[in-house]
Amino acid sequence: MTPGGESARSLAAEAQLASAPAPQPQPAPDPGSRIGARLRAHVAEWKPVYLAFALSRVLVLVVGFGAELFQRVSGADPSTWRPFAHAETYPHYLDVVTHGYNLQNAYDYPLLPAFMAGGQAIGIPGALTAMVVSNLCFALGLVGFAIIGERFVGRPDAVRGAIYLAIAPFAYWFSIASTEALLLACVAGSVLLALRGTSRSWLGAGGLAAAAALTRPPGALLGIVLLAIAVDQLMTGRLRGRRILAPLAAGVMIPAALAGFFLYLKGRTGDALAAVHAQDQFNRHVSARGPIDAFSSALSSAAGGSPGQAVELVATIASAAALAWFLASAAGRRWEVRGWTLFGIASLLLPLATGVMWQMPRFALLIPPVFWMLGALGARRVWLHRAILVLFPIALAVKVATAVVGVHG
Repeated sequence: MTPGGESARSLAAEAQLASAPAPQPQPAPDPGSRIGARLRAHVAEWKPVYLAFALSRVLVLVVGFGAELFQRVSGADPSTWRPFAHAETYPHYLDVVTHGYNLQNAYDYPLLPAFMAGGQAIGIPGALTAMVVSNLCFALGLVGFAIIGERFVGRPDAVRGAIYLAIAPFAYWFSIASTEALLLACVAGSVLLALRGTSRSWLGAGGLAAAAALTRPPGALLGIVLLAIAVDQLMTGRLRGRRILAPLAAGVMIPAALAGFFLYLKGRTGDALAAVHAQDQFNRHVSARGPIDAFSSALSSAAGGSPGQAVELVATIASAAALAWFLASAAGRRWEVRGWTLFGIASLLLPLATGVMWQMPRFALLIPPVFWMLGALGARRVWLHRAILVLFPIALAVKVATAVVGVHG
C-alpha cells in the first residue's frame, strides 16, 4: 500500500465527517411528564387498593345519601334521622368552629375543625369540607397502609388487608365528618417518610406526627412507631453523626404540638387539661384499672344477652390476638415489628382505660397490624376470604343506613 493511498482515504473520511449533519441537541425531559409517568406507574402498581377505595366509597356514599333522600321524600320526622354528611360527630366539630373551645367541647382535637373553619372562610360548608378531606385522606392512607404492610406480610397479603379495611363494617367513618381518615393518612405518611432515613424526611415525619397528635388522642401514640424506626436505623448505621438530630427533633414535635394545644385551652377556658376533663360529661374516667373494668362489664353484658357488647368483646379479643400473631410471625425488622405491636396494644388500652368497652371495632380500624394479619389469614383460609368479601360490604351498607336513620328523639 502506498502512502498516497492512505492519505487519500484519510481525506475522504474527513470530508464525509464534515458533510454529515451536526447532531441535534435533545430537548430536556419535562419534569411534569416524569411526575406524570411515575404517578401512572404507581397507580398501576397499586391498582387493587385504589379500586377497593373507589368501590367501597361508592357503596358508602350511595347508601348514605340514598337513605337520607328516602327520609326526606318520605317526610320522616326530622328527630328520627340525621343527614349522612353530618354523622353523629359533625355537630361537635361544628360547635368548635362556630363558638370556639369551651369546657364542654374541648375533647375535640383541633385539626379537623381547622380544616372546616378554613373551608367556611372561603364559602365551603363545613360538612362538605370534612367529607372531602376525609375521603382524600382515606385514599392516601389506604395506599400507604398497603405499602407499609408489604414490609411485614408481603404485597399480596398487604393488598388483601387494605381491601378488607376499605370494606370493613365501620369503615364508613373514613368518609364522613370524623377524624379516622385524617389520622390514617398522618400515620402512613409519617412512617413512610421516616423509613427514608434522611434528615429532611425525618423532619417531615415529625410534622405529620405532630398533626396526628392534634387529630385525636391516639395520634400521639405514633411516636412509639417512629422511635422503633429510629432505633433500627441507629443499629444498622443509617443514622450517624448530625443526622441523629432530625429524628430527635421529630420526636419533640409530638409533645410540643400537644403542649401548644393545652396551652391554648388554658388561655381559652382556664383549664389546660380541658380536653381530658371534658370527658367527664360522658362518664369516661381514665384509670389503670379501666381495662379490667371494661372487660368485666362487657363479659357480664354479653352473658346477659347484649349482642352489641358481644361484638365489642370479640373485636377486642380478635385485635389482641392479631397483634400477638404479628409480633410472632411478621417478617420485617424486629424493632419496627415491636414498635407496631406496642402501638397496637396502646391503641387498644387507651379507650379501654375509661372502663368501658365502646366502639372497639371502630378503634381497630386504626391499628394497621390487625388488618395486615387479617389479610394474611384470608390468604390461608379461602372460605374466610370469600366470606369477608360478601359479608363485610353487607354489614358496611347496614351501618351506613343506620348512621342516617338510627336516631331516636
